Amino acid sequence: MDLEHVINRKMDLKRKAELLKSELMKEVDIHFDEFVNNLIEESTALEASTAATNFYPGNGEKDGNKVRAVARPPPEHGKLFMSRRSLLDELFEVNHFRTIYHMFIALLILFILSTLVVDGIDQGRLVLEFDLLEYAFGKFPIVFSTWLCMFLGTLIIPYVLLSMWAQGYKTSSHRKLRTLLYGTLYMTFQMGLGFCPAYIVLQHNLPPASRFVVILEQIRLIMKSHSFIRENIPRIFSFAKEKASVAPVPQVTQYLYFLFAPTLIYRDSYPRNPSIRWGYVATKFLQVNGSFYNVLKCVVQLPCQSIITCIANTCA
Repeated sequence: MDLEHVINRKMDLKRKAELLKSELMKEVDIHFDEFVNNLIEESTALEASTAATNFYPGNGEKDGNKVRAVARPPPEHGKLFMSRRSLLDELFEVNHFRTIYHMFIALLILFILSTLVVDGIDQGRLVLEFDLLEYAFGKFPIVFSTWLCMFLGTLIIPYVLLSMWAQGYKTSSHRKLRTLLYGTLYMTFQMGLGFCPAYIVLQHNLPPASRFVVILEQIRLIMKSHSFIRENIPRIFSFAKEKASVAPVPQVTQYLYFLFAPTLIYRDSYPRNPSIRWGYVATKFLQVNGSFYNVLKCVVQLPCQSIITCIANTCA
C-alpha cells in the first residue's frame, strides 16, 4: 500500500506540474500577442511620423545631409570603425523589446525548473544526459590539434610573407617578379589551408559538431588572412613612392588581436571600452549556456519520431 501511495503521489505531482506548465504557457502566449500588437501599432505610428517629416524636410534635411557628409569617411579610407552601443542594447531600451526579453528569460527559468521537477519525480535525481553532447563533439584531441595548426599557420605564414615582401619591395629592381613570387607562395598557403582541414575531417570521420567547428574555423581563418593581406598591400605601394625608409608593416600583436576580434576587416586598432564589463560577460555566458542546455534536453527527451512528425507538419 505504501508503494502504491508513493507512486500515485508522484503521478499526481507530475500531472500538476504539467498542468501548471500548460497554463503558464497559455498566459505567456496571451501577453506575448498583446505586446506584439502594441509594438506593431507603435512602429506604424513612428513610420507615419517619419514619412511626414520627410515630406516637409525644411532645414532639418539639409543639416542631416551635412552631418552624414561629415561623418562618412572618404572612399579611399575604407570602412571607419566607431565606438557605439550594440543594436541589441539600443533595442532593449524600448519597453516592449525589454519585456519580450524578460519573458524569454522567464521561460528559460521555467523550463529549467520543470526539468528539475520532472527528473526529481521520475528518477529521484537530476538527469544530465550528456551522451549526445559527447558524441557530437567527439575526437576532441584531433579537433584541437587541427585548429592549433590552422591558427599558428595563419598567424605566422601570412605575416612573414608580407614582411619579407615589404622589406625589399622598395629597393627591388624586379618588383613585379618579386610580387608574383610572394603572391604565389601566399596562394599556395591559402590552398593548403582550404584543403588540409577538409581532408582531416574526412580522413578521421569526425562527428557532426566537431566537423562544424573545424570547417567554420577554416573559413574564418582564410577570410582573416585575406583581409590582413588585402588591407596592407596598398600601404606598401604607397611606401614605395615615399621617402620613408621603414616599411609600414603592422606589429604581430596587432595581427594577433585581429585574429580574435569579431570583424573581418583589418585595422591596426579598433575602438574599445575603457574597461571590460565582466558582469555583462558573465550574464551573456550564463544565458548562452542555459539556452544550450535546454536545447540539449529537448533533443534528448523528445523522440525522433515526434521531431520528424513536427517538421513534416510545419512544412505542410
